[in-house]
Formats: sequence, C-alpha cells, structure tokens
Amino acid sequence: MRNFILTVGCILLFAANVQAQFTVKLMATSVATRQNEPIYVSGNFNNWNPKDEQYRLKPFGGSRLGIVLKDMAPGNYAFKFTRGSFDKVECLADGRDMNDRVLLVNTDIDTSLSIAGWKDDYPQKPKPYTASPQVTVMDTAFYIPQLHSTRRIWLYLPKNYYQTTQTYP
Repeated sequence: MRNFILTVGCILLFAANVQAQFTVKLMATSVATRQNEPIYVSGNFNNWNPKDEQYRLKPFGGSRLGIVLKDMAPGNYAFKFTRGSFDKVECLADGRDMNDRVLLVNTDIDTSLSIAGWKDDYPQKPKPYTASPQVTVMDTAFYIPQLHSTRRIWLYLPKNYYQTTQTYP
C-alpha cells in the first residue's frame, strides 16, 4: 500500500511539472499589395526578429499564406506581420500604426487574419514648420541640473528686436 501511495504521489508530482504545448496556425487570407514578397511573423516568441526564416509564411492553397507554430507554451503572445524589416511592417488601411496583435494561447488555435496595409506604402509626410519667424533657438543643449538632462530653448522675440536699442526684460 505504501508503494502504491508513493507511486501515485510521484505521478502527480510529475504531472504537475509537465506543461501543455499547443499548436497555433496563423493564416493570412488577404494581403494588401505586394503579394509576391515574402511575409514573416515577428513577435515575442522569436525576439521580434522581422526576418526570421523559420517564421516565414508559406502558401496554403489559393492566395492564402500561413504558418504553423508548434509546441507553444500557454500564455499571451504579441506579434505583427512584416516583409523583412520593421520599415515594412503591417499597418492599418489608412497607413496609421496598429497595435500588436495578441493571442492568448491556452488551447490549439487556428485563426484567419487580414493584412490591411504596409507601412512603407505610406511615406511619412514632413511636419509643417509652424513657428513664427520671430522664434529663435537660443540653445540646443541647455543643461537643467535638477532633471539631469538637456533641452532645446526657443525664444519668441519682437519683430524689431535686432534693429532696436530698446531692451526687453
């Protein structure tokens, strides 16, 4: 009887230490433009490597691309699709950045996703210069000891500041 209890105890202890492994299937059913370039999945499961060949999507019939991630431990996983770099990362259909996609893995998952756009299809527009002509940069590295950092300092000067002898407080 004591051997039976010892054996059952060992089995329960071993079973408690074994963690389930799951399979995650990610399918890209529609991909915005540039469909002939390789697409990768990058996330916290591969140290956010944007061009990891082990995480390259493969054809899954028709125009679908996909990848099967095996032996995933339970947990939350964040990821995005890239075309080999984060300059070519997926974005929203209007070019805005999107949040990471998140999957809670606690069972086998088979999911279909859509890639609405790619960041490099929407080049950044330069920000318009909105400062008045009277704005002057006094210092580009003004040290602030209380903050242990430097800041750029701008001054707004009157229009006739450099032509007048008038002093300003």
